[in-house]
Amino acid sequence: ALGFKEFPLDRFGTQKEAFLAILREQGLRYLARSGNAVTIYVWLGARIRDGRVGIVFVQVPPASEAFRLGFRTQDVLRQMNEMVLENADSLIGAISAAPHSKADFTVLRHGERVAIKALTPGEVPADP
Repeated sequence: ALGFKEFPLDRFGTQKEAFLAILREQGLRYLARSGNAVTIYVWLGARIRDGRVGIVFVQVPPASEAFRLGFRTQDVLRQMNEMVLENADSLIGAISAAPHSKADFTVLRHGERVAIKALTPGEVPADP
């Protein structure tokens, strides 16, 4: 017989520590997921989520690093260097491949392409 089991609401979404550690390492923070609700991440102080064609900046506070770099609320992040970013997973992969390096980001802002140059988050290499 099929049925539904009740469980606490705080058990939705990713609980696996290995995945959460990767997010923290890349400067992302997993906020919430509930049922079919959207997963929200924090990256450079901005709240982001997967969109239909990229990563949507849901909220970019003026005091955030994302705002300082040039990202704005409702921007859609489409590319990092030459890599097309489909979702937050692809952003994590792109940052993981090139931590703490120069990156050219492309966002769509009100239908226009905007270029943003920044350093990717990551560990700073130790001095030799």
